[in-house]
Amino acid sequence: MLFILFHPYNRNMSKSLLISAFEPFEKRLTNQTMVVLNHVHGSHLHKVILPVEFQHGFEQLKKHVETIQPDVVICLGEAGDASPRIEHIAMNMMHARIPDNKGYQPELTPILKGGPTSRTSLIPIENLAKFLSEKDVVFNHSFHAGTYVCNDLYYRMLSAFPEWMILFVHVSHRDENLTTSIKTIQAIIDYFQA
Repeated sequence: MLFILFHPYNRNMSKSLLISAFEPFEKRLTNQTMVVLNHVHGSHLHKVILPVEFQHGFEQLKKHVETIQPDVVICLGEAGDASPRIEHIAMNMMHARIPDNKGYQPELTPILKGGPTSRTSLIPIENLAKFLSEKDVVFNHSFHAGTYVCNDLYYRMLSAFPEWMILFVHVSHRDENLTTSIKTIQAIIDYFQA
């Protein structure tokens, strides 16, 4: 079943945001996205922590989207980069270096059989980048969100809600970059709620 809900983008309106983080994985005690989630704030801001599992993370987020009906969905994931990474597209591919938290480790497997090779966010990323630059916030552009659970979540969300404002941002998994991650994600929230 495909859910298509239309939320017109207008920065002059107060925005309801749903922001997601991931649970720890690879036998670690925490996930930096959870820490970032605890430090950001905003009006009409809803937070959810998802399992690091192919498809199941999406199913959990989809339930929250259908219940909350946010104007914007921001998904956070971890990466090795020092600076937060704004992901432009999601690829229709699962290819895991390590298993997810349920032990599933797909190799060169389409997320949705017959689906398009990639999906692109409707968020005007150029405008967002200009806003972040003006705020002197550190960030990078990224071509796509990889092929692990992060990308799986992004692709499924963009497929299920093609008319919605959905963005995926990777933050650093390193503790020493936490302050930068928090500042950037807070600035992205501020962009939508300005």
